[in-house]
Amino acid sequence: LADLALAAGRSGDAEALYRQSLQVRQELTELEPGNTTYRRDLSISYNKLADLALAAGRSGDAEALYRQSLQVRQELTELEPGNTTYRRDLSISYNKLADLALAAGRSGDAEALYRQSLQVAQELTELEPGNTTYRRDLSISYERLADLALAAGRSGDAEALYRQSLQVRQELTELEPGNTTYRRDLSISY
Repeated sequence: LADLALAAGRSGDAEALYRQSLQVRQELTELEPGNTTYRRDLSISYNKLADLALAAGRSGDAEALYRQSLQVRQELTELEPGNTTYRRDLSISYNKLADLALAAGRSGDAEALYRQSLQVAQELTELEPGNTTYRRDLSISYERLADLALAAGRSGDAEALYRQSLQVRQELTELEPGNTTYRRDLSISY
């Protein structure tokens, strides 16, 4: 219902429903702390509320919620290091916090978080080289770090990172020549 309310432009209703969902998920996690499905659901609730807070211009609230989600995702990854879904969730959390840090003018924090996301993306790509979603995530991580390097006046670093992103995007386009998303990504890299 919260997603429907949000899609209908009723963000207040959506937030109330997301908070109700969060409360239930917190209770489930307390009842069964070893249940990783409940814990992942909890991290998703934090993320949805954070996205909503960010859209409403409440970046402080958004950051606190993203950090709560990150903490849960770090714990899940420690519990099940081979679970690629949890690892990708972790990478997404790093990116969301990095984007927020960048928007707040904290480029050093943003770079550190983007590097953590890059590390996870590299590990996922090594674990599952045929997974095109992980490979695309990797290309985006390179691009974000390249953008930061360029903004900081480190053009040599930026070029190396852009070239790494380009290489991954060329490979993706060769694997799936009809995929318009990959082709658009490739056009951006040139």
